[in-house]
Amino acid sequence: MSKNYITIISVNDKSINELFEETKDSLNIKKPVKRSLIKDKIYMYSKDLDNSIIGYAKLHNIDFDNGIYTLKFICPTEFDEHLSISEIRKMGCTFDLSRQISYIPYTNPLFHLINMWDKAFSLDGNLCRNAMDEKIKIKRKIKILETRLLHLICRFLSA
Repeated sequence: MSKNYITIISVNDKSINELFEETKDSLNIKKPVKRSLIKDKIYMYSKDLDNSIIGYAKLHNIDFDNGIYTLKFICPTEFDEHLSISEIRKMGCTFDLSRQISYIPYTNPLFHLINMWDKAFSLDGNLCRNAMDEKIKIKRKIKILETRLLHLICRFLSA
Protein backbone atom coordinates (compact mmCIF):
# COMPACT_ATOMS: atom_id res chain seq x y z
CA MET A 1 0.00 0.00 0.00
CA SER A 2 1.24 3.49 -0.80
CA LYS A 3 2.11 5.56 2.24
CA ASN A 4 0.25 8.69 1.16
CA TYR A 5 -3.03 7.32 -0.19
CA ILE A 6 -5.13 4.25 -0.81
CA THR A 7 -6.99 3.45 -4.00
CA ILE A 8 -10.64 2.47 -4.37
CA ILE A 9 -11.98 1.23 -7.68
CA SER A 10 -15.68 0.98 -8.50
CA VAL A 11 -16.45 -2.43 -10.01
CA ASN A 12 -19.68 -3.97 -11.30
CA ASP A 13 -21.19 -6.99 -9.54
CA LYS A 14 -20.33 -9.58 -12.16
CA SER A 15 -16.67 -8.56 -12.31
CA ILE A 16 -16.28 -8.28 -8.55
CA ASN A 17 -17.78 -11.74 -8.01
CA GLU A 18 -15.50 -13.25 -10.68
CA LEU A 19 -12.48 -11.56 -9.13
CA PHE A 20 -13.15 -12.83 -5.60
CA GLU A 21 -14.14 -16.29 -6.86
CA GLU A 22 -10.84 -16.21 -8.80
CA THR A 23 -12.51 -17.09 -12.11
CA LYS A 24 -11.18 -13.80 -13.49
CA ASP A 25 -7.96 -11.96 -12.69
CA SER A 26 -8.32 -8.68 -14.55
CA LEU A 27 -10.58 -5.66 -14.96
CA ASN A 28 -10.88 -3.23 -17.85
CA ILE A 29 -11.32 0.47 -17.13
CA LYS A 30 -11.14 3.66 -19.18
CA LYS A 31 -9.52 5.90 -16.57
CA PRO A 32 -5.72 6.15 -16.44
CA VAL A 33 -4.09 4.27 -13.59
CA LYS A 34 -0.80 5.17 -11.92
CA ARG A 35 1.98 2.63 -12.58
CA SER A 36 3.17 3.27 -9.02
CA LEU A 37 0.12 1.28 -7.85
CA ILE A 38 1.64 -2.01 -9.01
CA LYS A 39 2.03 -4.27 -5.94
CA ASP A 40 -0.43 -2.06 -3.97
CA LYS A 41 -3.76 -3.13 -2.53
CA ILE A 42 -6.65 -1.81 -4.60
CA TYR A 43 -9.88 -1.75 -2.63
CA MET A 44 -12.98 -2.83 -4.55
CA TYR A 45 -16.24 -0.94 -4.21
CA SER A 46 -19.49 -2.36 -5.59
CA LYS A 47 -22.42 0.00 -6.14
CA ASP A 48 -24.80 -2.79 -7.01
CA LEU A 49 -23.89 -5.65 -4.69
CA ASP A 50 -24.52 -3.90 -1.39
CA ASN A 51 -23.09 -0.41 -1.86
CA SER A 52 -19.94 -1.45 0.00
CA ILE A 53 -16.20 -1.80 -0.12
CA ILE A 54 -16.06 -5.57 -0.55
CA GLY A 55 -12.34 -6.22 -0.10
CA TYR A 56 -9.14 -5.75 -2.06
CA ALA A 57 -6.73 -7.33 -4.52
CA LYS A 58 -3.10 -6.55 -5.23
CA LEU A 59 -2.40 -4.94 -8.56
CA HIS A 60 0.04 -7.14 -10.48
CA ASN A 61 0.25 -5.41 -13.87
CA ILE A 62 -1.29 -2.69 -16.04
CA ASP A 63 -1.71 -3.05 -19.82
CA PHE A 64 -3.01 -0.37 -22.17
CA ASP A 65 -4.63 -1.07 -25.54
CA ASN A 66 -7.08 0.96 -27.66
CA GLY A 67 -7.93 3.40 -24.86
CA ILE A 68 -8.62 0.68 -22.27
CA TYR A 69 -6.50 -0.09 -19.21
CA THR A 70 -6.42 -3.75 -18.22
CA LEU A 71 -5.61 -4.21 -14.57
CA LYS A 72 -4.26 -7.65 -13.64
CA PHE A 73 -4.79 -8.63 -10.00
CA ILE A 74 -3.45 -11.25 -7.62
CA CYS A 75 -4.42 -12.28 -4.09
CA PRO A 76 -8.05 -11.12 -3.98
CA THR A 77 -9.18 -10.88 -0.36
CA GLU A 78 -12.81 -10.33 0.59
CA PHE A 79 -13.75 -8.68 3.89
CA ASP A 80 -15.62 -10.94 6.29
CA GLU A 81 -17.90 -7.96 6.83
CA HIS A 82 -18.25 -5.53 3.94
CA LEU A 83 -17.67 -1.84 4.68
CA SER A 84 -20.97 -0.27 3.62
CA ILE A 85 -21.44 3.31 2.53
CA SER A 86 -23.92 3.78 5.38
CA GLU A 87 -21.24 2.55 7.84
CA ILE A 88 -18.70 4.92 6.25
CA ARG A 89 -21.12 7.83 6.62
CA LYS A 90 -21.97 6.90 10.24
CA MET A 91 -18.28 7.29 11.01
CA GLY A 92 -18.20 10.72 9.41
CA CYS A 93 -16.29 9.74 6.27
CA THR A 94 -17.15 10.09 2.58
CA PHE A 95 -15.74 9.54 -0.90
CA ASP A 96 -16.90 10.40 -4.40
CA LEU A 97 -19.09 7.46 -5.46
CA SER A 98 -19.35 8.69 -9.03
CA ARG A 99 -15.65 8.16 -9.80
CA GLN A 100 -14.42 4.90 -11.32
CA ILE A 101 -11.16 5.21 -9.40
CA SER A 102 -10.59 7.25 -6.23
CA TYR A 103 -7.37 8.07 -4.42
CA ILE A 104 -7.96 8.63 -0.69
CA PRO A 105 -5.15 10.66 0.90
CA TYR A 106 -3.61 9.97 4.29
CA THR A 107 -5.19 13.18 5.61
CA ASN A 108 -8.73 11.84 4.97
CA PRO A 109 -10.20 9.89 7.95
CA LEU A 110 -11.52 7.35 5.40
CA PHE A 111 -7.90 6.30 4.75
CA HIS A 112 -7.58 5.25 8.40
CA LEU A 113 -11.07 3.73 8.56
CA ILE A 114 -10.31 1.43 5.60
CA ASN A 115 -6.95 0.42 7.07
CA MET A 116 -8.54 -0.45 10.41
CA TRP A 117 -11.40 -2.28 8.68
CA ASP A 118 -8.89 -4.22 6.58
CA LYS A 119 -6.99 -5.36 9.69
CA ALA A 120 -10.19 -6.35 11.50
CA PHE A 121 -12.25 -7.97 8.73
CA SER A 122 -9.91 -9.36 6.04
CA LEU A 123 -10.48 -13.01 5.28
CA ASP A 124 -6.73 -13.59 5.34
CA GLY A 125 -6.47 -14.89 8.89
CA ASN A 126 -6.69 -11.57 10.75
CA LEU A 127 -10.35 -11.72 11.76
CA CYS A 128 -11.55 -10.05 14.92
CA ARG A 129 -13.50 -12.02 17.51
CA ASN A 130 -16.44 -9.68 17.94
CA ALA A 131 -17.50 -7.58 14.95
CA MET A 132 -19.70 -5.19 16.96
CA ASP A 133 -16.94 -4.45 19.50
CA GLU A 134 -14.46 -3.90 16.69
CA LYS A 135 -16.82 -1.46 14.93
CA ILE A 136 -17.17 0.53 18.17
CA LYS A 137 -13.38 0.67 18.59
CA ILE A 138 -12.91 1.77 14.98
CA LYS A 139 -15.59 4.45 15.36
CA ARG A 140 -13.85 5.84 18.47
CA LYS A 141 -10.48 5.90 16.70
CA ILE A 142 -11.96 7.73 13.69
CA LYS A 143 -13.55 10.36 15.96
CA ILE A 144 -10.18 10.91 17.69
CA LEU A 145 -8.46 11.25 14.29
CA GLU A 146 -11.10 13.73 13.11
CA THR A 147 -10.66 15.81 16.27
CA ARG A 148 -6.86 15.86 15.90
CA LEU A 149 -7.15 16.80 12.23
CA LEU A 150 -9.58 19.61 13.06
CA HIS A 151 -7.18 20.95 15.74
CA LEU A 152 -4.28 20.88 13.25
CA ILE A 153 -6.34 22.76 10.65
CA CYS A 154 -7.37 25.37 13.23
CA ARG A 155 -3.73 25.85 14.31
CA PHE A 156 -2.65 26.18 10.70
CA LEU A 157 -5.36 28.73 9.91
CA SER A 158 -4.65 30.79 13.02
CA ALA A 159 -0.86 30.91 12.38
